[in-house]
Amino acid sequence: MAEKNKKIQKLIRDILKELGWSVPKFATKYLTDTSEHDASEDEYRSCVERVKKHLSRDSTKVEVLETYLTYLLKTSEFKSLEEAGKVKWLETETHILEDYQKLISSEDDPARKKVLEVASAYALSIGTAWDFHIVSIDADEFYEKRYIVLWDADVGFNHGSGSWGTAMCEVVESHFGYPFVRTSNHHFQTGMRCVKKVLGYNAGVLTLMGLNYGPNDPNNHPSVKCIVEMLECDSKWVIKDQRQIVL
Repeated sequence: MAEKNKKIQKLIRDILKELGWSVPKFATKYLTDTSEHDASEDEYRSCVERVKKHLSRDSTKVEVLETYLTYLLKTSEFKSLEEAGKVKWLETETHILEDYQKLISSEDDPARKKVLEVASAYALSIGTAWDFHIVSIDADEFYEKRYIVLWDADVGFNHGSGSWGTAMCEVVESHFGYPFVRTSNHHFQTGMRCVKKVLGYNAGVLTLMGLNYGPNDPNNHPSVKCIVEMLECDSKWVIKDQRQIVL
């Protein structure tokens, strides 16, 4: 998550630079537009200091940064820059529906791109979504081409510190060549906080590498590397084996 934090922090700073806004100016405008009451001078000062910390610290919650970013993208000043064509260079990844075209353009393989088009459209319709993993799996009695797609998701746009996790859908290809979402699991239980890499799929076993919490890890910052093996049983994926990677 720290890498994602840095990307969004840099994006916010880049947008502020393009707008000609200092961090204090942004913080002041943000508080003015979002506060339910007239803020005091102390509240403005506190907000400025808080935003400065949020834009510099690795520990800042992604949800906080996404709130700032979404606010910026909706301001009339930013929309004026867009209309003038001055922000095309910005990497405006917010992990919401507006990212769809950018997300699918990141996949070069034609077959996987068709799967990603369907899976990401589904994922972005139920919440924020990022870090997609596509795995071709064995055929069954109904479909020859089957894929499991995993991604990090905040289902329902809850923006809570512990609301994100792994989601999954199965994409299959119809007899007429059209891919579609066959099944899904919005809270896919891998036994890990997040999936970082698919290590392989062999003889029906899906092997994943990811992170879990250590005894002193703060929320959203798991550090213990794990490997999990999963099997499909009666159309459900279950954990076959789980082990910690000892460094």
